[in-house]
Amino acid sequence: MESQFDKTIQKVENLNIKQDSSILIAGQRRSGKTVLCINLLLYLTEKYSYQSIILFSDTAGIETNSAFDFIDKNFIFESRQLDEIIPKLMKYQEKEKKKNKQKYMIIVLDDINLNKRSKLLDDLYSKSRHYNIMVITLVQYSKIVITNIIRSNIDILFMSKQNNSGLESMYECINTELDKREFYRFIRENTINNQFVFYNLHDNDNKLKIVKADFFQLQNKGKKKQKIKL
Repeated sequence: MESQFDKTIQKVENLNIKQDSSILIAGQRRSGKTVLCINLLLYLTEKYSYQSIILFSDTAGIETNSAFDFIDKNFIFESRQLDEIIPKLMKYQEKEKKKNKQKYMIIVLDDINLNKRSKLLDDLYSKSRHYNIMVITLVQYSKIVITNIIRSNIDILFMSKQNNSGLESMYECINTELDKREFYRFIRENTINNQFVFYNLHDNDNKLKIVKADFFQLQNKGKKKQKIKL
């Protein structure tokens, strides 16, 4: 059983995350999802070249919420704009690909109501890799977002405390010898103080790892200009 997990606390820069990964961050309120997401965005944009970060959030535009202030305000949208903007982004990436341009973008879905948009999400997750899009989805309860199509296309899981139905949806995604009860206990024991359990569905070791949500220190302090026109 010991080989099924690594209890060394990792930093995001030590994780094997590809440029076009589909990532799900699941955890209750105040579990550190936003800190972890910002940590990932700062690190990934330092490591890889992305032409843009597109954020969908109903709170990021509030003046008192400066957590995402490194993202161009022109690329921050509310959830009501999701159905309009996502197809445009995919169409834009499709055109770029036809021009043989390898341009990557990140789409972040920050704790918005995704319950009624399963078809849109399925389409995004199933085509994101083809269109050079990284998708990062933050949810309080993973049960509402993990459809069969998303389950088959997701690459990275960051898991924190949830109710049992949420944890069960996570358990069904991973390959582990831990039984369900052991998995629930491992999650609850190792997700304190902004810690998450990380799982890479394409890593050969299949190990659960513990990641600390902390702010990544940028080497390049300059703000990157985003180049995209919808």
